Amino acid sequence: MTEAAERSILAELERAELDARERRLAAQAEADRLVESARIAIDELEAGLDARIDEAIAVLRSDVLERADREVAAIEREHAALDRAVAGTSASGRDRAGRARFDAAVAAVVAAVLGEAGSAG
Repeated sequence: MTEAAERSILAELERAELDARERRLAAQAEADRLVESARIAIDELEAGLDARIDEAIAVLRSDVLERADREVAAIEREHAALDRAVAGTSASGRDRAGRARFDAAVAAVVAAVLGEAGSAG
């Protein structure tokens, strides 16, 4: 092989190596861009997830508090009725039954507040 042919082949190999290096660098830059894009998407998803979790917890807390408020109001009404009954009558069997219902309502509220009752609402 002549020297000119060797130089020509060497120049062609150098161009091919340079082209391959440029393609590798372009592929690496594209991969870096994709990784950064994925990182940003994950960060956005995580931020949204935290917000959705906080919102769901707030709704659950609100539901529990509303249920507890309804139970307390019912107990207070029962208590007022018992007070009126006790003030107007003697301790009859009917009053004892009312007191038992009142005690059961108190126990239900305490159980609900402590989380011992199911999701009855």
